[in-house]
Amino acid sequence: MNDINKINENVSKNIKVLKKVEHGVYMNMWECQCNLCGKIFYATTQSIKSKNQKSCGCLKNRFPTFDFDYLLDNESNAITYRSAVELYTNNNNLSANTIRKEKESLLRITALYDIPVDMITSKIMLTIINEIAKNHTNIYVNIYHTVFKKFFNFLVIYEILCKNPLEHIPRLRNNLPIKPRESLCFEDAKKLLDSFNRKNFTDDALKLFYSIIFYTGMRAPCVMSLMVDDIDFDKCMININHSYDINNKIIVQAKTGNLDIIIPDWLSIELMLYIDKYNRQGYLFERDGKIISYDFYRYHLKKHLKKLKLKNVSVRSGRNTFINEMLTKDLSLTQIRALAKHCGHSQSTMFTHYSNIIENESILKDEINSL
Repeated sequence: MNDINKINENVSKNIKVLKKVEHGVYMNMWECQCNLCGKIFYATTQSIKSKNQKSCGCLKNRFPTFDFDYLLDNESNAITYRSAVELYTNNNNLSANTIRKEKESLLRITALYDIPVDMITSKIMLTIINEIAKNHTNIYVNIYHTVFKKFFNFLVIYEILCKNPLEHIPRLRNNLPIKPRESLCFEDAKKLLDSFNRKNFTDDALKLFYSIIFYTGMRAPCVMSLMVDDIDFDKCMININHSYDINNKIIVQAKTGNLDIIIPDWLSIELMLYIDKYNRQGYLFERDGKIISYDFYRYHLKKHLKKLKLKNVSVRSGRNTFINEMLTKDLSLTQIRALAKHCGHSQSTMFTHYSNIIENESILKDEINSL
């Protein structure tokens, strides 16, 4: 009995340990009761003591129904901010460390302690965020914004609040300098392409995929969704009108709209040979009737870069390699304007991201924007 009392002192408030189960085989098992819904369940000693077990599992439901009457303030008959913070930290399916940090952050705002949560308006929250912003950086303020938003969303889900007071208050912008985008030098890009030298489908697909990116500047998702019908071999052009959504794994409309880009003559021949060799009729880069995943290109890129002892860059950096190489050439303003259109950029955004390449960037930028 003393062991059970000792364990109950160190477990989550939502759990009550009843007795030890004798038939535990590999580890000690305990019979517990969930204080939120009353269900009997079993848990290990480790999960109980680490406080990872916060309930019988009912907290994972989106709209659980609990009795919150014990949180009501005796005088105002409403749930105060401080009580709501206790509710949030005790009934949240987060790690113990995350709960501890968020609780500390929420309880630092002493001005809200005695205010009923249903009386906290957007105006009050805006005042508090502005006060925090006076003495802290934008990044620090945005961390508070995120914690507040999670807290109020929790109260909305539990039907304590009708709406989130931060709903129309945007995060602050981080006024950080834009870093130049990572890329390989063109000599290293050629070494990478030469490393795909095995005569099999994997290396053929990888070599053609990265050749298209390095020599045309196409975005990786657009190359992934490239179809045979998108290529005009007579004019040596590729039509971009769709792209592959890497997260949702679906074909979507390209951000650049309907765009025609030029490809080198030799690349046009390589495309024809690849299509004939593997009898492609739909998508260029597919296997077993499915578009080859982004992870496939990322895995092999990392593997070959390590083998060649080159800088570790992402799949998307191939586009940056093409643009940086083109901007190092002695291009006229008309050619730079055509390059921007070819890559789906406006002139100004191109120079914002690749300004580390050109010495007299500010002069060129002003002249291009005045066209």
